[in-house]
Amino acid sequence: MSEDIKNGIKLCPDGKYRWAYEVNMYRNPTIFYVIANMFLICYLVCVVLFSVINFCLDEEVLSSILMLTGVFLFLLLITIPAYLVIAAIMGGTYAALFVMDENGIEHHQMPKKVKKLQLINTIGGWMGAAKGDLSMVGLSLFSSGVQVTKTDFKNVRLVKTAPRRNLIKLTEAWYSWNHIYVDEEDYDWVCQYIKDHCPTAS
Repeated sequence: MSEDIKNGIKLCPDGKYRWAYEVNMYRNPTIFYVIANMFLICYLVCVVLFSVINFCLDEEVLSSILMLTGVFLFLLLITIPAYLVIAAIMGGTYAALFVMDENGIEHHQMPKKVKKLQLINTIGGWMGAAKGDLSMVGLSLFSSGVQVTKTDFKNVRLVKTAPRRNLIKLTEAWYSWNHIYVDEEDYDWVCQYIKDHCPTAS
């Protein structure tokens, strides 16, 4: 039998905690921040690369940096309406399913047609199962288009909390992270559980 740990978190028969979360893409800017950071990283890499090339060729570096800065600002500017269009296409939200145990956590980003209520019903299917491999029960209904990001707690180097956005960010390396979303009433419990199981995190 499964057990209600908190309001929206269930402890299923396979010993894993599961919960669903629906991200409001208009009110929660996390996804936009990720896109903007990707552009910034690309910009910085290009600045360094062009600077080295121009220096080696004994050409002016400043003009190349100014050109790259203009391109970056233009791309960042058009990213805002592009993001709003994508959010509108997705109905303003996307649903995510989280699976957590003492070893790590999985973030299942679902196709746009899947809503939080469907995920809650899926978790209910896990709860009713008495035995067997529960990892694919119910989830197979949404297998098309599911993207899974898995994080092992032992590899986590940084746990960053943003309770106003219902977000816990787990960083394994500068290029590898996982965004965990939790409802407000369950946030503190999940945050503490993760910190207790990340021995190398700061």
